[in-house]
Amino acid sequence: MNRVSREELEKENKKLKEQLWEAILWMKRQIQESTLRIGKEKISKFMKKIRKDYLDAEQVEIIKQEIENYFGKVIEKSPKNTTERIIDAELYWFQLQKYPNMDGTAIIMTYQKILDLWVDEYIVKPYRKYEKILTIDIARPQNANETILYNAIYKKHTISFSKLFPLIQKTTQSKIVNHFHDFLQQEEMKYWKLFHNEIFFKKYTQIVNSEVFWKKRHSDKISFIEAKETRKIIIGDFQDHTGILYLLLEKSSK
Repeated sequence: MNRVSREELEKENKKLKEQLWEAILWMKRQIQESTLRIGKEKISKFMKKIRKDYLDAEQVEIIKQEIENYFGKVIEKSPKNTTERIIDAELYWFQLQKYPNMDGTAIIMTYQKILDLWVDEYIVKPYRKYEKILTIDIARPQNANETILYNAIYKKHTISFSKLFPLIQKTTQSKIVNHFHDFLQQEEMKYWKLFHNEIFFKKYTQIVNSEVFWKKRHSDKISFIEAKETRKIIIGDFQDHTGILYLLLEKSSK
């Protein structure tokens, strides 16, 4: 797979921008020469829309290239629409960098959705099929963790990325949760060691402790710094392959 450097992308973008302005100038001349009576305000709005649509399309292409360079083939086994959601999140991030006083919640919620769908696809759905599940009586869950598992199995509820965190703690003392640990430690599951890898676990803890996936997005806006730090933990600025999303997709692609 050929890799395109950022310098080459920038050179290509410069060329495309020059072509855009040539097209805009041509359209201006056509409008001026036209017999159609179009007000100056409508022309101005029309031109702004052309520029915005072009720049959005240009940014999407840059993001697509970054996704390809960073994730490579591991993105192929990701849950449906993962790539599209990453593009959405990065477009929000692009805007937030231009207007850092904006609320960064849209970025956080989009990446949260990606991680939640990964948990549902690669943890929850296989757990419902776990052959030993029938030997575990959770008809009367005794605490929040048992309730989460009960609802996931019998009520088809999802388990969010945040709610998965307490369920993977080694210190948990519960027959039901320990059964869940047995499931995660199966050789074909592959995720127990990843969850407890020092780098991954530290980053997972940072996200949970920051509460950006829970309290803050319901009660307060997400600041530029919070969005920046969370994004870096998840995708490593498209450079660091210890970003948790990369590590999850890498595991599930094997």
